[in-house]
Amino acid sequence: AGGGNVGIYLVFASGTGKAAIMQAVLDALSPEDVRPLTDHVYVYEATDISYTLNVQYECDNSSATTAAIGEAVTEYQTWQDNVIGRAFNPDRLMAMLYQAGCTRVSWIEGSEFGDGGEITYTEIAENERCKGTITLTAATPV
Repeated sequence: AGGGNVGIYLVFASGTGKAAIMQAVLDALSPEDVRPLTDHVYVYEATDISYTLNVQYECDNSSATTAAIGEAVTEYQTWQDNVIGRAFNPDRLMAMLYQAGCTRVSWIEGSEFGDGGEITYTEIAENERCKGTITLTAATPV
């Protein structure tokens, strides 16, 4: 943002009240007794980078439960989607699914990062955050 310019980026859970929240943050951080006198504060919404993970998984034993697999997905999305500047890391989801008891995990057709990007570890800018959807499909035994 340049010298003396401070950019504050916010992540919103929903679209409700965004303008009011952004104004409240600006009002709280702009008074001269809160910031250095030469700084200018700006408040923005973080840029979302979408991802779609279509996951096919297989389990050979009874240690993997649907609940444990679902919990792994929820935990991953909370970790991945709620931090600005956090690199896209699909390998973490894969590891969590293996820990939940899956014996085979793969990305299937329709999986992408951003606008058609590869499903691979990807650094993002400090004003961006990943926000995506994950679809699970159990592999049919051969």
